[in-house]
Amino acid sequence: MTYDPTKYTDRLSALRFFPTKSQAVAAIAEMLIGICSTEAEMDELVTAAIRRFSEWPGPAKLRELHESEIASKRPRQAQPEGCDRCRSMGGFRRVFQVVGPEGKEIIWPEGDGFKAEREVHARYADSKTHKVYDVVAFCSCPLGLLRRDEHQKAASQGQPR
Repeated sequence: MTYDPTKYTDRLSALRFFPTKSQAVAAIAEMLIGICSTEAEMDELVTAAIRRFSEWPGPAKLRELHESEIASKRPRQAQPEGCDRCRSMGGFRRVFQVVGPEGKEIIWPEGDGFKAEREVHARYADSKTHKVYDVVAFCSCPLGLLRRDEHQKAASQGQPR
């Protein structure tokens, strides 16, 4: 981003108990850059925070305010539909994870998922060294990749997954 967030952290410093340590102010500036997609959004968020709070609410409340008042106004982008393997699960699909002495193996079933499930579980039914787990994973189609990117973004912002 090409704009300077310090003018916004300076405005937020009008809130009582706003941090004074430079490292904390820098972290708040980084957060503002991370959650606001434009300078106009950042200005709107800071204005809303000053209007709503008299004391520094903390990063979590500021992110909540951004989600409810700023990000919710963004135009919604068309979402890909997903493929036949993941359409019913919104970009996720069932896979099987086989864990054994040699490590983990992921089996990506094609076609009839129920038939694949029976075959995988039957193959390892009597094994004393291997366990089969049903797992949900991101699909490799455009919708699955979108879900993966959303997950990575949320994780980088410290939000629950």
